[in-house]
Amino acid sequence: MSIDEADRQKVIDEINGCQERILETFVPTIIAVGLIAVADRDTFATVTLICAFVVLFGASLYTASLSYKIFRNACFIRALSDLAPIEGSAHWEDMLARFNREQRPPMIIGYETRTIAFIFMIFSLAYVYMFFEINALMAMVCGVLLFVVALRIFLIPRAAERYYQQWQALLQEQ
Repeated sequence: MSIDEADRQKVIDEINGCQERILETFVPTIIAVGLIAVADRDTFATVTLICAFVVLFGASLYTASLSYKIFRNACFIRALSDLAPIEGSAHWEDMLARFNREQRPPMIIGYETRTIAFIFMIFSLAYVYMFFEINALMAMVCGVLLFVVALRIFLIPRAAERYYQQWQALLQEQ
């Protein structure tokens, strides 16, 4: 089985587009967190608490969905390359997979997705610390939600092998 080169390029373009959208989301998130950090917590305590949660939760959830698409699509390209190898050439996806089997990437900095997840985990802890005095229950619940989304982002690269195997099975059925 082979795929039209234009279709292959569409998948690669979507991966690149997802990565760009993550950056476009992440920069305003950092700015928003900075602005919220200088807000007057005593006067607008609940509003600040809710706004901070919305900014962090929205950005982290959006990052999680884009990260999933990046790894899903990258695994498709890798599975497709394994299915129809070109004689005498090496595919980047295959070489990268082999490299990662031999040399494990560093835990947090090995994938941008894990780095962003770690940053969101720190944000969630800072969120709880910042708003615990204002409303302990709400700060804890919202902090746990933020941490769970960050943890999901952190685990997406680990699931890549499962995505790859699913794509291989689907492509072999064709």
